[in-house]
Amino acid sequence: MPPSSPKRRPQVRVALLVQQLLGGLVSVVLRHVDAECRPVASQSEVRQLLSTWSPDILIADLDTFEKAPEWARTDGTSIPCLGLTRRRETMTKLQAFERGATDVIEIPFTPDEIVVRTVAALMRSTGRRVEIQSRLRIGRFEMELEEPRIRLNDGIVKLTLLEQTLLYVFLAHPGQTLTREDILTNIWGSQSAVTSNVIDRHIRDLRVKLQEKWREPRSIATDPGKGYRFVGDGAP
Repeated sequence: MPPSSPKRRPQVRVALLVQQLLGGLVSVVLRHVDAECRPVASQSEVRQLLSTWSPDILIADLDTFEKAPEWARTDGTSIPCLGLTRRRETMTKLQAFERGATDVIEIPFTPDEIVVRTVAALMRSTGRRVEIQSRLRIGRFEMELEEPRIRLNDGIVKLTLLEQTLLYVFLAHPGQTLTREDILTNIWGSQSAVTSNVIDRHIRDLRVKLQEKWREPRSIATDPGKGYRFVGDGAP
């Protein structure tokens, strides 16, 4: 039996210090740069990953882990830290930079923004240029990064930026019921900014564009009293 070939190294290694739903969105969108994301949940896990896996960048939820930029530097090892926050206050961002953050992104963000900011952070810190793949095949969808649209059934379906983000979220969590509150917190950044009825309207519009039948969904099903669930082929 011939020896197996060594596993190919991803173009970008990401340590992901982010809540599961938001982390799934970031992970699937960063496939546009051939990134592998590994979740961590504490300072000790970040530092262990730094020593055992050598990630290229740390992406962290600063609302939960405000000291995360400091954790990206340890024992002579330093990697860029891209912080995510739902807060609008200038002082929140200044404090993140004072702790060593390379960049800070407000939630909500668009898919292309998280890709471009990640690439820019790596360029500034290492000088390395990262190739961006503008199209990404996930299940039966071909996602386009540069424009909010997808290729489906030999045609092009135009989406709004919010619909594009919603579809990435569902593709990142196949089979998982997503509540309206989860979606509000992770896409809009604040449960008070909009109501759950707005979620229903945007998902209804997305279903129409995907030519979904309510009683026979191929992609997005409703779990009454709970939320929505992606029933198609998502990101493994």
